[in-house]
Amino acid sequence: MEESKIALIDMDGTICDYVGSMLRELEKLKSSEEPDIDPFKTGDDPRFQYLWNRMDLIKSNRIGGQIFQDSS
Repeated sequence: MEESKIALIDMDGTICDYVGSMLRELEKLKSSEEPDIDPFKTGDDPRFQYLWNRMDLIKSNRIGGQIFQDSS
């Protein structure tokens, strides 16, 4: 009997809170003078490209250590 392959997709953050984790990690890189900006609400506005660059940095783990670890 052939086994079926199943994919699990978490579209609402029930299993993994990607957005919340990313915002917590971005907060660690933010200057105290920077305003609070949610990059997920900026669209493709080039003024906020630096936030997407920071998210690429976080995802690449070039900053060392584990990313998206439990911060609570």
